[in-house]
Amino acid sequence: MGRSRHVLLCMTVAAVLVVLATMGCGGPAPGTGSPLPVKKAPPSAKELLERGNRLYEAGRYDEARACYSEIIQAAGSGADSDVYAARFNRGLALLAGGRFPEAAADFTAVVDGNDRDGAALFRRGQCHEGNRDYESAVADYSKALSIDSRDTRLYLVRGHAYRKWGRRYDAAVTDFLCAVGLDPMSGEAFYALGMTYFMKGDYQKAVESLSRAILIDPEDGKSYNGRGQSLLQQGRRTKALADFRKACELREKAGCIMVTYLNGQGKKTGNPDGRKNP
Repeated sequence: MGRSRHVLLCMTVAAVLVVLATMGCGGPAPGTGSPLPVKKAPPSAKELLERGNRLYEAGRYDEARACYSEIIQAAGSGADSDVYAARFNRGLALLAGGRFPEAAADFTAVVDGNDRDGAALFRRGQCHEGNRDYESAVADYSKALSIDSRDTRLYLVRGHAYRKWGRRYDAAVTDFLCAVGLDPMSGEAFYALGMTYFMKGDYQKAVESLSRAILIDPEDGKSYNGRGQSLLQQGRRTKALADFRKACELREKAGCIMVTYLNGQGKKTGNPDGRKNP
């Protein structure tokens, strides 16, 4: 009988201990019989980065920015590779939304952490262009080129910035020549070079460069339109009209406008080429 009471007492104590232990680890709340809510662990920085990247790729820039901001805020004054990645990616989201000063601040934070980060310098340069600060854009693109002097894209963007910054056409031509030297199959670079020659008034070189662009990409309507404009400046209206017609076929609106204009001139003079009759 004594042995039975001892066993029963042990069983009762064990049962109480189980109840007490359960109550502190998400078991039933006292007097409710329902489990305590289990707190979910907050997402890690890597999880937030991945989520933000997916939202960015989907074009949901504000939501992506919120993910990156959460990483930055949680880090406080600290900075590690995840924080720099969040800064850079938030800068991209802000840049895509046209929020240039805020984006530039994020890219600056990345550059301050690593002044050899060419990608951050390139993106900050784009922010400066968005703010029409072409001098600062050229400075950032030049720094990026000092890190990687064989990046065709950097010569292209710096060349465009030179053109906008006080019409520095000679510097732009130099950059576009570097770009075609690095990538002889870049129709974009030959187009940029040709249009810069056009702006300089060197129409023959414009025709030659734009012809190269057309050889590389025969479906590029803007190159036909640009060459047509150059031919027109040389007085070669028949060939110019052919280029404008081709540009119009390729849905280049400016080419269609020029076809209408030149055909209208032809009707006035009785000459389809738009030239005066002798």
